[in-house]
Amino acid sequence: MKRIFFIRSLVERLRSPEPPRVSYRKTRKQGRYRVFSGGRFHPKDEGIIIEFYKTEEVDPKKLTDEDARLAGIETAKELLGLFQKWYRGIPEKMYRNWFRIVKIENAPQNSPFSPISALEVKKAFKR
Repeated sequence: MKRIFFIRSLVERLRSPEPPRVSYRKTRKQGRYRVFSGGRFHPKDEGIIIEFYKTEEVDPKKLTDEDARLAGIETAKELLGLFQKWYRGIPEKMYRNWFRIVKIENAPQNSPFSPISALEVKKAFKR
């Protein structure tokens, strides 16, 4: 499975009841990815699998606060600051990659991503 890296604060938001729905990247993303943090030299598997299902080309300089919130960042200014740090400048074009969370390993019992037993599956289908 492919890997994708998120900063620690975004990994925590992925585990929240209202996780981010997009990731802005310099490349289009599609398919399933396992989420890592810590960088490529000290990667930490976060036990989260996401699936990208839609991609849109965007002009990063035109992103709004609402666009930033879709990615789990409070403001467009903060988002542009992260681009500056990661890419040593703001790219002329980027991609808004929409994703959904497929699985969170070790999710709390009340989480919609917690694993269920075979017995619970049988009960659900009997309803």
